[in-house]
Amino acid sequence: MFWQDAAIMLQSKLYGEKGAIITVFAQHHGIWSGYIHEKQARSLQVGSLIQARWQARDAEQLGIFQCEIIDIITARFLHKPKILAALSSACTITAMILPPHQENQDIFQRIIDFFSICDAAQDSIMNHHNIYQEYIYFEFDLLELSGFAFDWKECAITHINAITQALCYVSPKTGRAINQQSYQQQLSKHQKNLLPLPRFLLQYALHKERIKASQDDINNAFNLLGYFLQT
Repeated sequence: MFWQDAAIMLQSKLYGEKGAIITVFAQHHGIWSGYIHEKQARSLQVGSLIQARWQARDAEQLGIFQCEIIDIITARFLHKPKILAALSSACTITAMILPPHQENQDIFQRIIDFFSICDAAQDSIMNHHNIYQEYIYFEFDLLELSGFAFDWKECAITHINAITQALCYVSPKTGRAINQQSYQQQLSKHQKNLLPLPRFLLQYALHKERIKASQDDINNAFNLLGYFLQT
């Protein structure tokens, strides 16, 4: 079996003395892992855009990669540790939640778009706070594009429209959101494990609108999305 495709380098682990096992996300083939020889392994970095060639007897084997570098994206962020961390985390999360060998061009393009945002950030006044916010938007889109659909258009209990009465908490069981009044009712029933839903994330979910977020908002969004990424 053989395929060739544009791909994003997601992970790399040393294997033996002269090579590595790498995981890539190919535009038309999805997530694949394989062995790559030492010389090529040294030149590849997580986040690199590559032209990948994978070959094995069948799809169940580990296979061997040959890669040509198109763009070492992370090299531009060596002196921007927060941007580099966000980019590396995007690669790790993608490798973690996507099933192998399944094409998803929407997610592939979303990663490329996030890389472009990181690229623009290094040449602008965008600070680390904004980068974290953009990374949160990426995580949210990754969950939705991989099949986890949040239903935040109305309160799960009162069914009042989200625009009429702002939603502020999310159920960890269903992913649905509730308003403040319903939250107080849930507290009376000893339901204390609801997750805070920051306003900036709700606005993005409903309208793809970017609004200012506080540090508490950022922290709450990481906790919320992190919960669903790990389940």
